[in-house]
Amino acid sequence: VGNGTVNDQIPIKITLVPQPNGTDRASIQNAINYVSSFPPDEHGFRGAVLLKAGVYHVDDGLAVGGIALLLNVSGVVLRGEGQGGHGYNASSSSSTTTVLRTSVEFKHEILRIDNRRTRFRYLETNYTQVSDEYVGTGAMQF
Repeated sequence: VGNGTVNDQIPIKITLVPQPNGTDRASIQNAINYVSSFPPDEHGFRGAVLLKAGVYHVDDGLAVGGIALLLNVSGVVLRGEGQGGHGYNASSSSSTTTVLRTSVEFKHEILRIDNRRTRFRYLETNYTQVSDEYVGTGAMQF
């Protein structure tokens, strides 16, 4: 946290840490819903959910074709600690970055950002099969 972007200035409304039992999906979704309930400020932001560094398992209760996390209100920031992918080890349950992880082996979405007013239709041709162990945010190749 703290790389000098506008997102750093958005007030944190709730902070989460990874649960030792590997059931983080509901707590993250509840935090998103909580921050969504705040009125937007003069810049349109409601607040931020801060995920402390660690591995968050978001497949608890996930159904086939389901969505693990849904952010569907504008002005909510989902912010993680740490930068870069060098602090993540797939065989470990700890990390120096924030990792959303699922181990289910069926088609699903980890995070859907859906404003309801601007619905996009996803076609099968829009999907890319990802086989790499780690794909960093903003990666253009993997």
